[in-house]
Amino acid sequence: MKPFFIENIFVINIIYPFLVICLVLGIVSIVLISFYYIVCKLEEIKEKEKSVNDSFFSIKKLYKKQLGILEEITKELMQYNNLYGEHDAQIIKQVESEKFSNRKKLETINNYGTTVHSIKDILEINSIIDFSIRRYLAITAKCPDIKSYTKFLTQYAEYKGSEADLESAICLYNRRVKEFNSFIISFPYILLALFFKKEPRNTIQS
Repeated sequence: MKPFFIENIFVINIIYPFLVICLVLGIVSIVLISFYYIVCKLEEIKEKEKSVNDSFFSIKKLYKKQLGILEEITKELMQYNNLYGEHDAQIIKQVESEKFSNRKKLETINNYGTTVHSIKDILEINSIIDFSIRRYLAITAKCPDIKSYTKFLTQYAEYKGSEADLESAICLYNRRVKEFNSFIISFPYILLALFFKKEPRNTIQS
């Protein structure tokens, strides 16, 4: 009876606690590994998302540059108001009066991030700049001398250069958006995207 009693004490006091400790350590290890796995996958999503955001704000920066060029052209053309007809002079004054609202519109896009609203606002800024430049080209076509003794041609060349940069930036943004959207619908990222409310982004169709 004595050896059996000693054996029971050994099992109860040593083996069982050891098994319990192993079980607890196993559960803790699984939890920690799972947590690390989730964190790593979430970081991958955040990295993809950051690349989209960075591309978007590069576009915004280029539009800010274009607004600056538009303002410089407007300032230059306003010095020669006497050379234009009343209608053309009024167009230039209108563009000048809208510059602060255009800047403000561009700045508020920060509040949206890369959402449907921000895409809509970016395209609106694009339309404003493009329409203003086309009106200026029509005005200067009627007054060819303006191009001779103003900085218009230099400023317009700078605008065209920024247009090419903008086209490249939009292509890069759209590519990164497509990569991000494909990424968050693949397993296991789709589970994290749903849990952390990471939604697909919208491309810019200029």
